Amino acid sequence: VVPTRKIPAAILTNLSLPDPRTVAELPILVSPQADINLVRRLALEAADEHSGALKDPPPAVLLDPGIQPTHVQLKLVFWIPERIQMGLIRSEIYFALMDKFRRHEVPLPAPNWKP
Repeated sequence: VVPTRKIPAAILTNLSLPDPRTVAELPILVSPQADINLVRRLALEAADEHSGALKDPPPAVLLDPGIQPTHVQLKLVFWIPERIQMGLIRSEIYFALMDKFRRHEVPLPAPNWKP
């Protein structure tokens, strides 16, 4: 509690003001035959190359939840300046990542539905 008479003369810092930066997560599903180290490298490149993904803290790729019966799932985690930019930045990084996957022939999981 700050006495009212001290407020005009003091510098106050609002510690409850939230940081405008926020974390973004992109699930990545690939075939079990995919080179996971290549997938990780391409995902980090896609985030590093996008101007909306912050460099600090650096992007990371997690094997989360990992190996599944029909695919391997990873998660690209990176920070962005503001939450309002989340959808656009995620989408643009997904497009860049899909282009990289095509160029490097990264196999994607086969569809698991029956007509």
